[in-house]
Amino acid sequence: MLSADIQALVAQAQQLESENRELRLRVKRLEGRVRQLERQEQASAEPEPWVVLSVQPTATAEEVQAAFRTLAREHHPDLGGDPLRFQQLTTARDAMLGAGSR
Repeated sequence: MLSADIQALVAQAQQLESENRELRLRVKRLEGRVRQLERQEQASAEPEPWVVLSVQPTATAEEVQAAFRTLAREHHPDLGGDPLRFQQLTTARDAMLGAGSR
């Protein structure tokens, strides 16, 4: 009788090990998919204009301009700043003010 119990436990352990392997494979596939989706999101995600300019979404035109000028002094390429960051600031300002109302 003890031998039958041991055999049953061994069979159960083997079944659990097989299920564990399958679950680990599924987890690896899901982790790969998550990384792929994160890369896609990062590539397509543009920050909100008010976040870029560090203002409230309801900021007035004067507040937007003031924030832009402050950040532009820091990030302007002619003053040693990052051209991509400056372009991001300009795009954010234009989006908040409307392209024609600088």
